[in-house]
Amino acid sequence: MGNIPCRALTSLLLLTALAGLCHGEQEFNVHVRFGWDGCHRPQQWLPIDVTIATSRSQGFSGELVLSAQQDAVTRMEVRHPVTVSRQLPIHVPLVSKLSFTASECRLSLVDEKGRTAWSESYSLMDFSPGGIQLTPVRGTDVLIGTGGTRSRVLAQLGTFLHPTARDRADREGALFLRDKLVSALPWDWTGYACLDVLVLSEVDWTQLRPQQVQAVADHVHSGGTLLLVPGQHPWPTDGPAALLVPFAPTSLRQDTLAETNLAGGRMVLHQVSAWPLAPPASSGWQVAKVGSLATFAYGPVGFGQVGVLAFDPARVDALDRRAEVSLWQLCLERLLGEEKFAYGASSTDRHSFYDPYVVADQSGTNQVLEHLLSIPQLRPLNIWFVVGLLALLALMLGPIDYFLLKKLDRLPWTWVTSTCIIAGFTAAAYYGVKFYRSGDLQVRAVSVIDSVNGQGTWATVYAGVFAPDSDDYRLDGLAAGQWWAAISPMRDEYAYMSPSHLGGRSIYCRQGDGANLPVSLPISIYSMQCLLGESKQAQAPLSVKADAGGGSVTIEVTNHLSHPAKRILVWHGKKSWEFPALAGEATTRLVLDRPEAQGGRIHATVRPLEGEVLSAQGVSRRTQAIGRYREKGAVVVLAEYDQPPLSHTVQSGRCGRDHVLFARVVVPMTGSTRQE
Repeated sequence: MGNIPCRALTSLLLLTALAGLCHGEQEFNVHVRFGWDGCHRPQQWLPIDVTIATSRSQGFSGELVLSAQQDAVTRMEVRHPVTVSRQLPIHVPLVSKLSFTASECRLSLVDEKGRTAWSESYSLMDFSPGGIQLTPVRGTDVLIGTGGTRSRVLAQLGTFLHPTARDRADREGALFLRDKLVSALPWDWTGYACLDVLVLSEVDWTQLRPQQVQAVADHVHSGGTLLLVPGQHPWPTDGPAALLVPFAPTSLRQDTLAETNLAGGRMVLHQVSAWPLAPPASSGWQVAKVGSLATFAYGPVGFGQVGVLAFDPARVDALDRRAEVSLWQLCLERLLGEEKFAYGASSTDRHSFYDPYVVADQSGTNQVLEHLLSIPQLRPLNIWFVVGLLALLALMLGPIDYFLLKKLDRLPWTWVTSTCIIAGFTAAAYYGVKFYRSGDLQVRAVSVIDSVNGQGTWATVYAGVFAPDSDDYRLDGLAAGQWWAAISPMRDEYAYMSPSHLGGRSIYCRQGDGANLPVSLPISIYSMQCLLGESKQAQAPLSVKADAGGGSVTIEVTNHLSHPAKRILVWHGKKSWEFPALAGEATTRLVLDRPEAQGGRIHATVRPLEGEVLSAQGVSRRTQAIGRYREKGAVVVLAEYDQPPLSHTVQSGRCGRDHVLFARVVVPMTGSTRQE
């Protein structure tokens, strides 16, 4: 009978706790959308839209925490500050990375005292009705993100067109077209990184937030592709987006579109309201015509491509479906260059659970990471050292111990000597390995900084932090606008989609104000955590001026760093040159027709690390853009720096540094606008 009050009290406490838990669940209403309507490219940045509402009378102030597996080895936790007022929902635009085999993602709300106010885990492989099932977009697929109004044909373009490229298994690519509300467009350029093409149709740019406009501009300059369909809303003439189109809009005019000039079109003429497309000759832009109508203007902007469609097909009455599909095909093939499309849906089922996935750029990335990991402390132990140590232990425990004790007439003491020998060898092995692995804290990095003269500079840094002791490390010297994530060497192909993780590493980041900065790097003893950082730079390490007058090309290269450039490589057309070192803060004038006069030679030699890093993740898209510039006659200059200053380091104590920097500058030569 005496236990009844205790049981009643325990039951009351449990009911109170459950009621509080249920009340806490009801206090927050959280809605989340992953990627571009469920589409993403594994291990690349993808947008995650979170909407939060609360019924708390005092609202909520704290952090939104997102945790998910970003690759097979590392789990990334992103924290974003949030303030939610009662009954006033807020939209939080997050950006993260997800592994191909990521099975779940956890979202939490943590208040200012570190207490979890709400938490929920979302399955990313939920095949039940209404569940979240992410669609991985493969290298042969094309992912198009749209914002604004869409015609019926554009909304269903994936059923009318497919890429002709095939993967290793001879599977056709597929065309994915995913939409976002204009108000939900990403606030950071990384939110567009997984897209092949961004289509903005009938978008009123004055209704966009400044962060959204800047994100679109940065996406293009960093290597993205943008297709503008102005319709009734002209493209902006001021702000960051004004630099995306090299000519200003004038006024709409009535023109004639003939369907007969589009594949499969009928003998029908349509009156369309079109924007005049007249890019200047020096811009390098081209104009594609349908009949006599200048329909589509396109060209390079920074490392990206921009196209402008003169009219909105959605506003053309009774336009034949096949004709409109041909119009979109024309735009996509001009923008994507080597990508070709065929009419009809893909014959490959792209939603198979056992569909293999090839990670783009992983081969080059692995080679760069191998360079970072190539330090004595991470080399495997010599097998003969281990064999010799075990053989010596066997001799000590066997004949040496026996004959020595027998000679001393102390054979009963063998249990004492054996214990001492084992203890001694254990200590020797421990301290021997520690001596072999010992070393200072190290930060190793390989950086690539690319710029197009007058059109922005972008940097990618592959960094590795070697830890001589297990600790929680923090980076110092990070700048605003940088986007950091972990990166790991791994195989470049997955046989099928299944939850699988090879390790338990973590990286903790704080996201906001256009940046994702690591605040905590837990690293185990004698191991290295590798990171990938991407950012826009204020200035390139070198600048280049080119003059093609008089039938010869002369370039003037200025090194803005106080550190000397180890060597300089130059490409123009199908020719290449290599020149010797350039001192810090110095300028040199190079005549490409006479390289011997400056100590140079014809035919530049691309060393292994250069070729690997230029095709690695975060750099390959810019390398492809530089290839397009070269095809149009641009001059490309690459400078290699050995051990230049490194901006970031580790906060704790003595730290060794190893840094290799490659800086590329593209100088577009004056061209002419070509009519097609």
